[in-house]
Amino acid sequence: MFSFEKAVAWQNWNEWEDVYNLLYSGNQASILQGVAKVSAWSARLPIPTAVEVTASLQQNMYQDPNVLGLSLSIIRFINGVVEPFKQMHPSNSISSIGSSLGIPDYITQIRHSATHGKLPSFDFACFAAQEALKWLQENYWLPQLTAIIRYKNDLHTSIIGYLTKNEDPFEFFQPNIIASFGVDALIDIMLNKNQNRGTLKLNFMKKVGDLIQETSKFLSYFPAAVGMKLAEKMAQGNSLASIWIEYLLNRGLAPRKSVSMILNCADPEILQKSLPDPVIEIIGKLDHEKIQWPPTSIGNLPINTENLTLLTDEFCFAEEVQEIPENSSKEDVKEETVEQPENNEAESNEQPEETQKSDGSSDEIELW
Repeated sequence: MFSFEKAVAWQNWNEWEDVYNLLYSGNQASILQGVAKVSAWSARLPIPTAVEVTASLQQNMYQDPNVLGLSLSIIRFINGVVEPFKQMHPSNSISSIGSSLGIPDYITQIRHSATHGKLPSFDFACFAAQEALKWLQENYWLPQLTAIIRYKNDLHTSIIGYLTKNEDPFEFFQPNIIASFGVDALIDIMLNKNQNRGTLKLNFMKKVGDLIQETSKFLSYFPAAVGMKLAEKMAQGNSLASIWIEYLLNRGLAPRKSVSMILNCADPEILQKSLPDPVIEIIGKLDHEKIQWPPTSIGNLPINTENLTLLTDEFCFAEEVQEIPENSSKEDVKEETVEQPENNEAESNEQPEETQKSDGSSDEIELW
C-alpha cells in the first residue's frame, strides 16, 4: 500500500501553474487574483514558504501598499530562506548565508533594520521586494515548473511506449507522480486531435482500458479520476470523450454515479451534441439511484467547485422571509400565520401525487 508524504492545498498542478502565471503576470488585477488564490490555499492547508512570501510581497505592493507590511514580508522572506541553513550552520551569520544563496546584501540589511524598528522608505522596500520576487521565481517557481513539464512529457512518452511497444508505462515513476500527472497525460492521448469516431480502434481502446485497470491496483481511485475527467470533457462538448465514457462504463472502469452527476450539471445544449444514445440509456438506468443532495449541499453547485472559498465563491443560505403587504396590520399577519399550517397540510397531502407524476408520467430522460 502506497502512502503520500504530503498533502498540498492546490487541487492539481495545473492550478499551481495558473497561480504562478497570475502572480508573475505583471498585471495588477491578475496579481491580486493570484494573491486571493494563495490566501484560499493557506486557509485549507499549510503552504510552502516560497508561495506564502511571494503572495505577501505582491499584496503589500499592490493591494495594500505600506512600508510596514512590505518590511514584514521581507523579514519573512529572509527568515524562511535562511533559517534551514542557519540551523545546520549556527556559527554562520544570516548575512553570509544569504550571500551564499545569491540574496543581495541590502535585502538582508532591510531585514536587520526592520527587525530593530528602523523601516526603509517605501520605494526602497519595493525595490528590495522586486529582487526578492525575482529570487523566488528563479529558485522555487521556475525549477518547480520545469519539473512539472518534465514529468508530464516523460509520462506521455511512457504511455505511448506502452501502447505501441507494450513497455511498462509506469515502471520508473513514483505513485505520487502518477497520481499528479498520469490522468492528464492519459486523457491527452485518449482525446488526441488526430482521433475521431471513425479512426478510434477497438484494440487501442482495449489497451487503454487495461492500463487503467492495472493502475487501479496501486492507485484505487485512478479509474474514477479518468472517468470524471472524461465526463467533464464531454460536458464541454467533446464528442470523442463520449465514446470513451461509453466504453469505460461498459467495462466497469468508470464511476456511473459520479459520471451521471457531472453530466446532470452540464449545459443541455452543449451536452446534446456529444451524448450518444447508449450513454443516455446507461445514465437513465441510474435515475432511481441519483444521490439526494440536501438543500444546502455542495452537490447542488456546478462542477469544478469542489474546493470552495469565500474569496472566490460568495454564497449563503437563509430562510425565506415572509413579505408583509403595506396595507396589512399586525393582526392580519397573525391570522395568516395561524392559517398557514392548514395550507401546508393540504399541500403535503398533494405532494406525493406531484412527485409520482414527475417520475412516471413521462418517458423522457432528464439529464439536468
